[in-house]
Amino acid sequence: MSGEEESHHIDTKKFFDSGYKILPKFFSREESELFATELISLVKTRPLSKSLAGVGAFESLATDRRIMKIVQELIGFQAELHHINGRLLAGDSPVKPWHHDFDGNRSDTTLCEMIHFMVYPRGLSSENGPLVVLPGSHKSKVSRAFPTCQGTDQLEGEHIILGEPGLLVLIDSALWHCRRAGRGRTMRPYFNLSYCLPNAERPERNRWLTVACDLLEISK
Repeated sequence: MSGEEESHHIDTKKFFDSGYKILPKFFSREESELFATELISLVKTRPLSKSLAGVGAFESLATDRRIMKIVQELIGFQAELHHINGRLLAGDSPVKPWHHDFDGNRSDTTLCEMIHFMVYPRGLSSENGPLVVLPGSHKSKVSRAFPTCQGTDQLEGEHIILGEPGLLVLIDSALWHCRRAGRGRTMRPYFNLSYCLPNAERPERNRWLTVACDLLEISK
């Protein structure tokens, strides 16, 4: 296994325990620039919308073989696409306090019911604002709003994530995370794809796309 393959390997036991996995340079420079360009364009044509459903490069990515392989490993063949959202931010954009993105009754914290593929086409830096996660917090069984009382304060055990263009951060949707302010106005294009089991619900959902056929195709 090459160094790059090793860094992109998902150890499911470690993922279920920590709630996240960092996959550096998961996307090529060409792919990353295409994603960034489309996000910049959408700011001009659809400034109030964060949905990327139906947008070329992102729609096709939803059933990309690399993504589907991870979905299969962590959730299984019943997985459904929950949403594709994205936006373009600057480093000095408003911060986003600690929160998580899972609604529903989680009876078994040893399993994953919903995951987010958080993609940073131009990377994460101290200039455009880091992503911060709290390992293991997905097991806490608290409401989505509960962590916000912490603002963006430093929490014991947190991990600050920085990375080069093409960065993918895979998280259990119940993992606490926040966005801290950057030091400059460097653009921070970002999007996420979310997949879940049929019983995992979020109020924002307006459609589900079943990807079971794609998962089955990969396993052949």
